[in-house]
Amino acid sequence: MRGLFLSASELVASGKEPTTEQLPTPQQVRAEAARQQPGRAWPPLPVLFSDQNLLVKYGGLTSEHEYLCLKMIRTRLGSQVPVPKPYGCCQDGGEVFIYMELIRGRTLEQRWDQLSEEDRTAICSQLRPMIAALRTIKQSPGEEFIGSITRGKLLDRIFEGLHVGPFESTSALNDFFTQRNWGQPPKQPPEDLYEMRSGLPDDAITFTHSDLHRSNIMVTAEGQPPRVLAIIDWQQSGWYPAYWEYCKARWTIVLIRYTRRLFKDHWAIFVPSASSQDVGTLIQVEGDVRAGFAHDMKRNYDIRNTRRNFHIDVIGTVEDRHVHSTPSSGELVRDARDAKDDIERAALSIPAPGPSMRPTQGNAPPTQRAVFSDCQWWVRQVVAKLVQDGILPQESLATLDAIPKN
Repeated sequence: MRGLFLSASELVASGKEPTTEQLPTPQQVRAEAARQQPGRAWPPLPVLFSDQNLLVKYGGLTSEHEYLCLKMIRTRLGSQVPVPKPYGCCQDGGEVFIYMELIRGRTLEQRWDQLSEEDRTAICSQLRPMIAALRTIKQSPGEEFIGSITRGKLLDRIFEGLHVGPFESTSALNDFFTQRNWGQPPKQPPEDLYEMRSGLPDDAITFTHSDLHRSNIMVTAEGQPPRVLAIIDWQQSGWYPAYWEYCKARWTIVLIRYTRRLFKDHWAIFVPSASSQDVGTLIQVEGDVRAGFAHDMKRNYDIRNTRRNFHIDVIGTVEDRHVHSTPSSGELVRDARDAKDDIERAALSIPAPGPSMRPTQGNAPPTQRAVFSDCQWWVRQVVAKLVQDGILPQESLATLDAIPKN
Protein backbone atom coordinates (compact mmCIF):
# COMPACT_ATOMS: atom_id res chain seq x y z
CA MET A 1 0.00 0.00 0.00
CA ARG A 2 3.05 2.27 0.24
CA GLY A 3 2.83 3.10 -3.47
CA LEU A 4 -0.76 4.24 -3.00
CA PHE A 5 -0.61 6.26 0.19
CA LEU A 6 1.84 8.99 -0.73
CA SER A 7 2.35 12.19 1.19
CA ALA A 8 1.58 15.45 -0.59
CA SER A 9 5.28 16.22 -0.99
CA GLU A 10 5.97 12.72 -2.33
CA LEU A 11 3.26 13.19 -4.94
CA VAL A 12 5.15 16.15 -6.39
CA ALA A 13 8.55 14.50 -6.03
CA SER A 14 7.32 11.41 -7.85
CA GLY A 15 6.53 13.47 -10.94
CA LYS A 16 2.75 13.19 -10.67
CA GLU A 17 0.64 16.14 -11.80
CA PRO A 18 0.39 18.92 -10.84
CA THR A 19 4.16 19.45 -10.64
CA THR A 20 4.30 23.25 -10.63
CA GLU A 21 3.17 23.78 -7.04
CA GLN A 22 3.14 21.92 -3.77
CA LEU A 23 -0.10 20.00 -3.35
CA PRO A 24 -2.01 20.97 -0.21
CA THR A 25 -1.36 18.90 2.86
CA PRO A 26 -4.28 17.20 4.66
CA GLN A 27 -4.15 20.00 7.24
CA GLN A 28 -4.44 22.61 4.49
CA VAL A 29 -7.31 20.68 2.92
CA ARG A 30 -9.20 20.63 6.22
CA ALA A 31 -8.59 24.35 6.74
CA GLU A 32 -9.85 25.16 3.24
CA ALA A 33 -12.86 22.89 3.79
CA ALA A 34 -13.75 24.88 6.92
CA ARG A 35 -13.57 28.07 4.87
CA GLN A 36 -15.62 26.73 1.93
CA GLN A 37 -18.08 24.79 4.08
CA PRO A 38 -18.64 26.73 7.32
CA GLY A 39 -21.62 24.51 8.15
CA ARG A 40 -19.35 21.44 8.40
CA ALA A 41 -21.23 19.25 5.98
CA TRP A 42 -21.23 15.51 6.62
CA PRO A 43 -19.84 13.69 4.89
CA PRO A 44 -17.39 16.46 3.92
CA LEU A 45 -17.94 17.90 0.46
CA PRO A 46 -15.04 17.89 -2.03
CA VAL A 47 -12.62 20.77 -1.51
CA LEU A 48 -11.77 22.90 -4.55
CA PHE A 49 -8.37 24.47 -5.25
CA SER A 50 -9.33 26.26 -8.43
CA ASP A 51 -5.96 27.92 -9.01
CA GLN A 52 -4.39 24.46 -9.25
CA ASN A 53 -7.27 22.83 -11.16
CA LEU A 54 -7.42 20.50 -8.19
CA LEU A 55 -10.24 18.79 -6.31
CA VAL A 56 -9.69 16.85 -3.09
CA LYS A 57 -12.14 14.29 -1.72
CA TYR A 58 -11.59 13.25 1.87
CA GLY A 59 -13.25 11.92 4.99
CA GLY A 60 -14.06 8.71 6.77
CA LEU A 61 -16.33 7.56 3.92
CA THR A 62 -13.69 8.17 1.24
CA SER A 63 -11.48 5.22 0.34
CA GLU A 64 -8.56 4.41 -1.92
CA HIS A 65 -11.02 2.35 -3.98
CA GLU A 66 -12.12 5.37 -6.05
CA TYR A 67 -8.52 6.38 -6.72
CA LEU A 68 -7.70 2.89 -7.98
CA CYS A 69 -10.79 2.88 -10.22
CA LEU A 70 -9.86 6.21 -11.81
CA LYS A 71 -6.33 5.00 -12.35
CA MET A 72 -7.47 1.72 -13.94
CA ILE A 73 -9.96 3.40 -16.28
CA ARG A 74 -7.44 5.93 -17.54
CA THR A 75 -4.82 3.20 -17.98
CA ARG A 76 -7.04 0.74 -19.82
CA LEU A 77 -9.38 3.00 -21.73
CA GLY A 78 -7.59 6.33 -22.06
CA SER A 79 -9.92 8.99 -23.48
CA GLN A 80 -12.68 6.50 -24.37
CA VAL A 81 -14.20 7.06 -20.93
CA PRO A 82 -13.35 10.57 -19.66
CA VAL A 83 -12.76 10.65 -15.91
CA PRO A 84 -10.89 13.09 -13.65
CA LYS A 85 -7.14 12.60 -13.76
CA PRO A 86 -6.06 11.00 -10.43
CA TYR A 87 -2.96 12.65 -8.95
CA GLY A 88 -2.60 10.49 -5.87
CA CYS A 89 -3.93 9.43 -2.52
CA CYS A 90 -2.76 9.74 1.07
CA GLN A 91 -3.99 8.99 4.56
CA ASP A 92 -3.98 11.22 7.63
CA GLY A 93 -5.70 10.84 10.98
CA GLY A 94 -7.74 7.87 9.80
CA GLU A 95 -9.06 9.78 6.78
CA VAL A 96 -8.24 9.13 3.13
CA PHE A 97 -7.49 12.08 0.82
CA ILE A 98 -7.84 11.67 -2.97
CA TYR A 99 -6.24 14.35 -5.16
CA MET A 100 -7.74 14.60 -8.63
CA GLU A 101 -8.32 16.92 -11.54
CA LEU A 102 -11.00 19.58 -11.13
CA ILE A 103 -13.51 19.25 -13.98
CA ARG A 104 -14.76 22.71 -14.88
CA GLY A 105 -18.32 22.49 -16.08
CA ARG A 106 -21.82 21.72 -14.90
CA THR A 107 -23.52 18.51 -13.94
CA LEU A 108 -25.98 17.17 -16.48
CA GLU A 109 -28.66 17.46 -13.81
CA GLN A 110 -28.02 21.21 -13.55
CA ARG A 111 -28.38 21.70 -17.30
CA TRP A 112 -30.99 19.07 -18.19
CA ASP A 113 -34.13 21.18 -17.92
CA GLN A 114 -32.64 23.88 -20.19
CA LEU A 115 -31.45 21.48 -22.90
CA SER A 116 -33.43 21.00 -26.09
CA GLU A 117 -34.49 17.52 -27.19
CA GLU A 118 -31.75 17.65 -29.81
CA ASP A 119 -29.11 18.51 -27.21
CA ARG A 120 -30.31 15.74 -24.89
CA THR A 121 -30.06 13.24 -27.73
CA ALA A 122 -26.55 14.48 -28.49
CA ILE A 123 -25.47 13.90 -24.87
CA CYS A 124 -26.95 10.39 -24.90
CA SER A 125 -25.14 9.65 -28.17
CA GLN A 126 -21.86 10.64 -26.53
CA LEU A 127 -22.52 8.53 -23.43
CA ARG A 128 -23.44 5.37 -25.32
CA PRO A 129 -19.92 4.49 -26.59
CA MET A 130 -18.43 5.46 -23.23
CA ILE A 131 -20.56 2.93 -21.36
CA ALA A 132 -19.93 0.34 -24.08
CA ALA A 133 -16.17 0.88 -23.69
CA LEU A 134 -16.43 0.55 -19.91
CA ARG A 135 -18.06 -2.84 -20.31
CA THR A 136 -15.13 -4.09 -22.38
CA ILE A 137 -12.98 -4.23 -19.25
CA LYS A 138 -12.74 -7.91 -18.39
CA GLN A 139 -11.48 -9.97 -15.51
CA SER A 140 -8.81 -12.60 -16.01
CA PRO A 141 -10.27 -15.94 -17.18
CA GLY A 142 -10.87 -18.28 -14.27
CA GLU A 143 -10.65 -15.43 -11.73
CA GLU A 144 -14.13 -13.97 -12.09
CA PHE A 145 -15.83 -12.57 -8.99
CA ILE A 146 -18.38 -9.95 -7.93
CA GLY A 147 -17.00 -7.34 -5.59
CA SER A 148 -14.89 -4.19 -5.42
CA ILE A 149 -11.87 -3.60 -7.63
CA THR A 150 -9.66 -4.90 -4.82
CA ARG A 151 -11.72 -8.11 -4.58
CA GLY A 152 -13.34 -6.73 -1.45
CA LYS A 153 -16.94 -6.31 -0.38
CA LEU A 154 -19.53 -4.61 -2.59
CA LEU A 155 -19.55 -0.84 -2.09
CA ASP A 156 -22.96 -0.07 -3.54
CA ARG A 157 -24.90 2.09 -1.10
CA ILE A 158 -27.80 -0.33 -0.96
CA PHE A 159 -25.49 -2.55 1.09
CA GLU A 160 -24.31 0.29 3.35
CA GLY A 161 -23.59 -0.93 6.87
CA LEU A 162 -23.31 -4.55 5.71
CA HIS A 163 -20.32 -6.62 4.66
CA VAL A 164 -21.65 -8.10 1.42
CA GLY A 165 -19.38 -10.06 -0.88
CA PRO A 166 -17.25 -10.77 -2.67
CA PHE A 167 -19.20 -13.49 -4.52
CA GLU A 168 -17.85 -16.14 -6.84
CA SER A 169 -20.64 -15.69 -9.38
CA THR A 170 -23.69 -13.64 -10.38
CA SER A 171 -25.89 -16.54 -9.30
CA ALA A 172 -24.48 -16.37 -5.76
CA LEU A 173 -25.15 -12.63 -5.57
CA ASN A 174 -28.69 -13.04 -6.89
CA ASP A 175 -29.39 -15.72 -4.29
CA PHE A 176 -28.13 -13.41 -1.55
CA PHE A 177 -29.93 -10.37 -2.91
CA THR A 178 -33.33 -12.10 -3.00
CA GLN A 179 -33.15 -13.91 0.33
CA ARG A 180 -35.53 -12.68 3.00
CA ASN A 181 -32.85 -12.24 5.63
CA TRP A 182 -29.72 -10.41 4.53
CA GLY A 183 -28.21 -10.98 7.94
CA GLN A 184 -27.47 -14.62 7.12
CA PRO A 185 -25.42 -16.23 4.33
CA PRO A 186 -27.66 -17.96 1.75
CA LYS A 187 -28.16 -21.65 2.29
CA GLN A 188 -27.14 -24.23 -0.27
CA PRO A 189 -29.29 -25.00 -2.08
CA PRO A 190 -30.94 -21.57 -1.75
CA GLU A 191 -34.27 -21.43 0.07
CA ASP A 192 -36.77 -18.86 1.32
CA LEU A 193 -36.09 -16.49 -1.58
CA TYR A 194 -38.39 -13.75 -2.84
CA GLU A 195 -40.35 -14.59 -5.96
CA MET A 196 -38.38 -11.99 -7.93
CA ARG A 197 -35.36 -14.33 -7.95
CA SER A 198 -36.66 -16.00 -11.11
CA GLY A 199 -36.62 -12.62 -12.84
CA LEU A 200 -32.95 -11.87 -12.09
CA PRO A 201 -30.69 -13.15 -14.87
CA ASP A 202 -27.41 -14.82 -13.97
CA ASP A 203 -25.63 -12.40 -16.29
CA ALA A 204 -21.97 -12.10 -17.13
CA ILE A 205 -19.85 -9.96 -14.79
CA THR A 206 -18.91 -6.49 -16.02
CA PHE A 207 -17.17 -3.45 -14.57
CA THR A 208 -19.92 -1.07 -13.45
CA HIS A 209 -20.10 2.53 -12.26
CA SER A 210 -23.12 1.66 -10.08
CA ASP A 211 -24.25 5.25 -9.55
CA LEU A 212 -24.64 6.57 -13.09
CA HIS A 213 -27.10 9.44 -13.02
CA ARG A 214 -27.19 13.03 -14.20
CA SER A 215 -25.45 14.42 -11.10
CA ASN A 216 -22.41 12.27 -11.85
CA ILE A 217 -22.02 13.35 -15.48
CA MET A 218 -20.11 16.59 -16.06
CA VAL A 219 -20.91 18.55 -19.22
CA THR A 220 -19.96 21.89 -20.71
CA ALA A 221 -21.38 25.02 -19.13
CA GLU A 222 -24.20 27.18 -20.44
CA GLY A 223 -23.48 28.96 -23.70
CA GLN A 224 -21.37 26.09 -25.05
CA PRO A 225 -22.42 23.16 -27.25
CA PRO A 226 -23.39 20.29 -24.94
CA ARG A 227 -20.48 17.89 -24.54
CA VAL A 228 -19.67 15.26 -21.92
CA LEU A 229 -16.53 16.30 -20.03
CA ALA A 230 -16.25 13.49 -17.49
CA ILE A 231 -18.05 10.81 -15.54
CA ILE A 232 -17.37 11.33 -11.84
CA ASP A 233 -17.94 9.72 -8.41
CA TRP A 234 -16.73 6.15 -8.83
CA GLN A 235 -16.78 5.21 -5.14
CA GLN A 236 -19.55 2.60 -5.60
CA SER A 237 -18.06 1.03 -8.72
CA GLY A 238 -16.84 -2.52 -9.06
CA TRP A 239 -17.60 -5.88 -10.65
CA TYR A 240 -21.34 -6.48 -10.86
CA PRO A 241 -23.81 -8.43 -13.04
CA ALA A 242 -24.36 -6.89 -16.47
CA TYR A 243 -27.91 -5.85 -15.49
CA TRP A 244 -26.78 -3.81 -12.46
CA GLU A 245 -26.03 -0.54 -14.26
CA TYR A 246 -29.46 -0.51 -15.90
CA CYS A 247 -31.27 -1.18 -12.63
CA LYS A 248 -29.28 1.44 -10.74
CA ALA A 249 -29.93 4.02 -13.48
CA ARG A 250 -33.64 3.72 -12.74
CA TRP A 251 -35.12 5.66 -9.84
CA THR A 252 -35.94 3.67 -6.70
CA ILE A 253 -39.23 4.53 -4.98
CA VAL A 254 -39.38 3.43 -1.35
CA LEU A 255 -41.90 3.18 1.45
CA ILE A 256 -40.92 4.56 4.84
CA ARG A 257 -42.80 2.99 7.74
CA TYR A 258 -42.52 5.05 10.91
CA THR A 259 -43.19 2.63 13.73
CA ARG A 260 -45.42 3.54 16.67
CA ARG A 261 -46.05 1.47 19.79
CA LEU A 262 -49.72 2.31 20.40
CA PHE A 263 -50.91 3.13 16.89
CA LYS A 264 -50.63 1.82 13.36
CA ASP A 265 -47.38 2.61 11.55
CA HIS A 266 -47.32 5.85 9.63
CA TRP A 267 -46.60 5.29 5.92
CA ALA A 268 -44.95 7.73 3.53
CA ILE A 269 -43.48 7.53 0.04
CA PHE A 270 -39.86 8.62 -0.33
CA VAL A 271 -38.14 9.53 -3.60
CA PRO A 272 -34.34 9.80 -3.11
CA SER A 273 -32.52 12.60 -4.88
CA ALA A 274 -29.97 11.98 -7.60
CA SER A 275 -27.13 12.96 -5.29
CA SER A 276 -28.05 10.98 -2.17
CA GLN A 277 -30.08 7.95 -1.18
CA ASP A 278 -30.70 9.57 2.21
CA VAL A 279 -31.98 12.95 0.99
CA GLY A 280 -35.02 13.41 -1.22
CA THR A 281 -38.73 14.17 -1.29
CA LEU A 282 -41.08 12.74 1.35
CA ILE A 283 -44.65 12.42 0.06
CA GLN A 284 -47.39 11.70 2.59
CA VAL A 285 -50.67 12.67 4.20
CA GLU A 286 -50.67 13.86 7.79
CA GLY A 287 -53.51 13.90 10.28
CA ASP A 288 -55.69 11.26 11.90
CA VAL A 289 -58.88 9.30 11.25
CA ARG A 290 -60.95 11.54 13.52
CA ALA A 291 -60.11 14.91 11.95
CA GLY A 292 -58.96 13.76 8.53
CA PHE A 293 -55.68 14.12 6.65
CA ALA A 294 -53.93 16.68 4.44
CA HIS A 295 -51.32 16.30 1.71
CA ASP A 296 -47.73 17.02 2.73
CA MET A 297 -44.50 17.02 0.72
CA LYS A 298 -41.09 17.71 2.20
CA ARG A 299 -38.25 18.43 -0.20
CA ASN A 300 -34.61 17.96 0.86
CA TYR A 301 -35.87 15.64 3.57
CA ASP A 302 -32.91 13.85 5.20
CA ILE A 303 -33.85 10.45 6.61
CA ARG A 304 -30.79 10.53 8.86
CA ASN A 305 -32.14 13.50 10.80
CA THR A 306 -35.37 11.86 11.98
CA ARG A 307 -35.60 10.74 15.58
CA ARG A 308 -38.44 8.35 14.84
CA ASN A 309 -37.93 4.63 14.39
CA PHE A 310 -38.57 3.56 10.82
CA HIS A 311 -38.25 0.75 8.28
CA ILE A 312 -37.58 1.14 4.56
CA ASP A 313 -39.11 -1.09 1.88
CA VAL A 314 -38.47 -0.79 -1.85
CA ILE A 315 -41.76 -0.35 -3.71
CA GLY A 316 -40.27 -0.44 -7.20
CA THR A 317 -38.20 1.45 -9.74
CA VAL A 318 -39.27 4.02 -12.32
CA GLU A 319 -37.71 5.57 -15.38
CA ASP A 320 -35.67 8.73 -14.97
CA ARG A 321 -38.17 10.80 -16.96
CA HIS A 322 -40.85 10.38 -14.29
CA VAL A 323 -38.78 12.05 -11.54
CA HIS A 324 -37.65 15.63 -11.14
CA SER A 325 -34.65 15.81 -8.82
CA THR A 326 -33.93 19.32 -7.62
CA PRO A 327 -30.32 19.83 -6.48
CA SER A 328 -30.40 19.94 -2.70
CA SER A 329 -30.04 23.33 -1.05
CA GLY A 330 -29.67 21.72 2.34
CA GLU A 331 -32.86 23.39 3.58
CA LEU A 332 -36.06 21.47 4.27
CA VAL A 333 -38.88 22.85 2.12
CA ARG A 334 -42.55 21.95 2.64
CA ASP A 335 -44.67 22.08 -0.52
CA ALA A 336 -48.02 20.31 -0.89
CA ARG A 337 -49.35 22.16 -3.92
CA ASP A 338 -46.72 22.36 -6.67
CA ALA A 339 -46.21 18.92 -8.24
CA LYS A 340 -42.93 18.81 -10.14
CA ASP A 341 -43.04 15.33 -11.67
CA ASP A 342 -45.26 12.34 -12.46
CA ILE A 343 -44.83 10.78 -9.00
CA GLU A 344 -45.98 13.94 -7.24
CA ARG A 345 -48.85 14.52 -9.69
CA ALA A 346 -50.15 11.02 -9.05
CA ALA A 347 -49.90 11.54 -5.28
CA LEU A 348 -51.79 14.83 -5.33
CA SER A 349 -54.46 13.33 -7.60
CA ILE A 350 -55.47 10.99 -4.77
CA PRO A 351 -57.51 13.04 -2.26
CA ALA A 352 -56.27 13.04 1.30
CA PRO A 353 -58.63 10.93 3.45
CA GLY A 354 -61.27 12.83 5.38
CA PRO A 355 -62.57 11.85 8.83
CA SER A 356 -63.37 8.16 8.79
CA MET A 357 -63.82 7.20 12.43
CA ARG A 358 -67.57 7.01 12.99
CA PRO A 359 -69.53 6.15 16.11
CA THR A 360 -70.95 2.64 16.07
CA GLN A 361 -74.41 2.49 14.57
CA GLY A 362 -76.84 0.54 16.71
CA ASN A 363 -76.45 -3.21 16.32
CA ALA A 364 -74.17 -3.07 13.29
CA PRO A 365 -71.86 -6.09 13.03
CA PRO A 366 -68.33 -5.45 14.38
CA THR A 367 -66.85 -5.62 10.88
CA GLN A 368 -69.06 -2.70 9.79
CA ARG A 369 -68.68 -0.48 12.80
CA ALA A 370 -65.64 1.42 11.55
CA VAL A 371 -64.03 1.80 8.16
CA PHE A 372 -60.74 3.68 8.32
CA SER A 373 -59.14 5.56 5.45
CA ASP A 374 -55.71 6.51 6.73
CA CYS A 375 -52.15 7.10 5.53
CA GLN A 376 -51.66 3.40 4.72
CA TRP A 377 -54.84 3.34 2.64
CA TRP A 378 -53.75 6.52 0.84
CA VAL A 379 -50.27 5.19 0.00
CA ARG A 380 -51.79 2.09 -1.56
CA GLN A 381 -54.13 4.24 -3.67
CA VAL A 382 -51.14 6.26 -4.90
CA VAL A 383 -49.17 3.14 -5.78
CA ALA A 384 -52.22 1.71 -7.57
CA LYS A 385 -52.45 4.95 -9.57
CA LEU A 386 -48.75 4.76 -10.51
CA VAL A 387 -49.20 1.15 -11.61
CA GLN A 388 -52.32 2.06 -13.62
CA ASP A 389 -50.39 4.85 -15.35
CA GLY A 390 -47.56 2.46 -16.25
CA ILE A 391 -45.02 4.30 -14.08
CA LEU A 392 -44.50 1.53 -11.50
CA PRO A 393 -44.54 -2.17 -12.41
CA GLN A 394 -47.52 -4.34 -11.53
CA GLU A 395 -45.41 -6.18 -8.94
CA SER A 396 -45.30 -3.04 -6.81
CA LEU A 397 -48.82 -3.62 -5.54
CA ALA A 398 -48.02 -7.20 -4.51
CA THR A 399 -44.90 -5.93 -2.75
CA LEU A 400 -46.91 -3.33 -0.87
CA ASP A 401 -49.65 -5.77 0.09
CA ALA A 402 -47.05 -8.14 1.58
CA ILE A 403 -45.76 -5.48 3.99
CA PRO A 404 -47.04 -5.79 7.60
CA LYS A 405 -49.91 -3.37 8.33
CA ASN A 406 -49.07 -2.79 11.98
